[in-house]
Amino acid sequence: MKRVIAQVYAGWLRLLAALSIACLSGSLYAGEAQVPPVQTDTPAEVAVDPRLAAAELLPAKARIALVVPDLSALVRCATQSHLAQVFSTPEMHVFLRPVLRQMGTAWDNLRKRRPDLPALEALESGLATAQVVAASYRREDDGQGAHGMLVTIKPKDPQLFARLFPSLLGLGPLPDRKALDLEPYGGAITWSDGQLTYCRPAKDLGAMVSRLADPKVRSASSMAQSETFRCLSAQLPQAQALLAIDVKSLFQDLLVGLEGARRTAALDRMAQVGFDDLQGLAFGLGAKSGSPVLEGFLLRADGKRAHPILDPVIGLGVSSRALSRADRGAPYASAVHVDWMGLLALVRIFMAGIHPDMVKVMAGKMNEFRESFGFELESDFLANLEPEVTVYQTEVDTSAPPFLTPGLVLTVRAKDRKKVAACVEKIFGKIERDSAAGKESEEQAVRRYEHLGHLLYYIPLPTYGRLVVGVLEDRVVIATTLSAARRAVEQSAAKTSLLEDEDFRATIARVTGRPFDSDALPGVLIYERDRGTGSTEFLVSALGIWMGTAMLCACGEYPSDPKQLAQTDAPLDLAGSAFEWFLGTGNGRILKEVYRSIDLGLWPDKAFFEKYRRSKGAAVERRPDGVYMCWELPLPLPSAGTGPGVMTVAGALGVGMVAALPTFTKARRQFDGLRNVANLRAIGRALDAYAKDSATKGRFPDEIEELFPRYLTDHALFISPVRGDQPVCYVYVAGVRPDQADYVVLYEAVALEQTEGRTVLFASGKVDWVSHQAFDDAMKRMESGQEKERQALKLQPVYHERLEKLQRSNTVKSGPIRPGQGKDE
Repeated sequence: MKRVIAQVYAGWLRLLAALSIACLSGSLYAGEAQVPPVQTDTPAEVAVDPRLAAAELLPAKARIALVVPDLSALVRCATQSHLAQVFSTPEMHVFLRPVLRQMGTAWDNLRKRRPDLPALEALESGLATAQVVAASYRREDDGQGAHGMLVTIKPKDPQLFARLFPSLLGLGPLPDRKALDLEPYGGAITWSDGQLTYCRPAKDLGAMVSRLADPKVRSASSMAQSETFRCLSAQLPQAQALLAIDVKSLFQDLLVGLEGARRTAALDRMAQVGFDDLQGLAFGLGAKSGSPVLEGFLLRADGKRAHPILDPVIGLGVSSRALSRADRGAPYASAVHVDWMGLLALVRIFMAGIHPDMVKVMAGKMNEFRESFGFELESDFLANLEPEVTVYQTEVDTSAPPFLTPGLVLTVRAKDRKKVAACVEKIFGKIERDSAAGKESEEQAVRRYEHLGHLLYYIPLPTYGRLVVGVLEDRVVIATTLSAARRAVEQSAAKTSLLEDEDFRATIARVTGRPFDSDALPGVLIYERDRGTGSTEFLVSALGIWMGTAMLCACGEYPSDPKQLAQTDAPLDLAGSAFEWFLGTGNGRILKEVYRSIDLGLWPDKAFFEKYRRSKGAAVERRPDGVYMCWELPLPLPSAGTGPGVMTVAGALGVGMVAALPTFTKARRQFDGLRNVANLRAIGRALDAYAKDSATKGRFPDEIEELFPRYLTDHALFISPVRGDQPVCYVYVAGVRPDQADYVVLYEAVALEQTEGRTVLFASGKVDWVSHQAFDDAMKRMESGQEKERQALKLQPVYHERLEKLQRSNTVKSGPIRPGQGKDE
């Protein structure tokens, strides 16, 4: 059994590897080609929607369906995004080309060991151009509401796919019109008429294949005929990948096992909260005005009637007043329309659904609150709040370091300012009295601050730390830090507005798909100003390299052998023999080769990304037949600062961990180079001290051993961090005088074919890295000088083991300096 699991696991890894390499291959062979210009939005006609044709492969009782008519179209959609344009620039090519080239080389080397693996071009055309549909469907012969699973893959080149798929999955030839069980995971696959079909449970496969083989039956009994799916598809015409959920039917499936009064009660509860009005839900991936977007649509059966869930949290639109106090330069802002009383009524409905007595418990808690604080929470406070809630970030980042969160301000407009302010005072007055009576500790006490005539309450929280609450003019303000609250006060006095910002207006217009109108804002909006320094691009690059390397390793020698796969159950020892063994496998060689090609020094600087910054936004709005949602990707979130963000730091740490593994990256070699420079500077100070000693007559030692033990005590300085495994890491030039400042006195012994230069200590004490050509020129100048001054210079290899054991008395071999010597040590 374990062997079977290992084989199936290895096969799926190979399949993932194939898909990953297929995506990478486009970049590998694109060269310096630029990404095509971003296309304008062109709405698709439902009548020719390829998603409907693909959905005909799915049964009518499909409840959750994923439809991708063409994987290559999804890739083309991604290449038209703003992010893809950044990656197409020469600056990004300089960083990525060596890595992509090495991945291509690694794949070619794998093919030499495994001839069954295809070329990258074949992978791309054989796998990345397929039609993919998948669904969870209601089973006909099961009265308990159980669901099955169906997946079909229809490649554009069936013959090529039939050759590639078995080798990547570790299977034999695809079973033409015969079922192949995929135990122990369940389900079965078959290959028929140029299409791969997977079904779970396996006993449903025959019926599914028969249905797919008959065009008339397939067309008459498919999900494409569903009114719900057709409406959802029409609402998201630009989505290249569509995930559709038949919400109403799915809920009915969940109630199949209920009978009599229990079923009636459940249906009544669903009607009370509005579930019976939710027809379907869809999410789609696509592009919109040059931005990759995730769209959504919640389809309603009756969009005209009031809805208990949607109405309290998604109004017809937030008013411009909601953003009137968000500063014009705010890096992040969001607004939502909340019906406070409707939300409270919804809570009561859910409480009653849990247990009828829960409503009484809630009423009792309300009475306790009134007796404790002296006012009615519902009628005195919540009823006096306007529906618009705004959250924005102050322009100057005021993050709380322990939580890595930015300084955010939440504001809610008050209908009756005096009444709301009195409620706030009663709450904190009660907390202060409890603290004075010893009921609360000093750490939990409320502090009061005043800023520009406004009172701010600084209050403790159990987990976060503290929040700041105040009433400014006509608004209740809650801030995550005291600094953010102070800036909110200052911004309120400045009377500036985010509505005036052109970047904000353009972003909201883009996500809503219509000209910006401050009097017609969506019910929910989110805006994030791009202040990044390449963190998103860095993470995308790091993730792509990591996934590509992982998939390459999945196709290597190690996972393809079930015996070796079974050995990986033991934890990997990064410092021991297990890791050394791994590095010696084909997978380890791939890992070293790919990560060795990463040069973080080639990553573009901040100025480069400033040229390509583009803010992101999101919007949710009510429409006559449902709710439309749109998020530009990556999702707009509050920024963690103007410098490297939290995710940038996390990504850098991840790359740093890889760099710490020996021989993996040039970043590690650069760090070792710094240690090398420090060693030579320490040796240079010892030589200077030797020359200044009155007993040495102002000269350097004839042999490096003379520095020990008076001027140097640590022989480890002569062990190079870069070449520590070599018996000789440095060469000493004996006979150089301290006044010959530009003469080389000690240099790094390196091999020309492995490096581009070496680190050198000059007689002046200066340490520098020089190219091989510059080093040769310096040695030739020294040769000419010694002939002119009749000066004898000798090259002495420094054996660090000899320095460790100074008791040895053998003489270091020396010889006259010759032109070009030092090039082939």
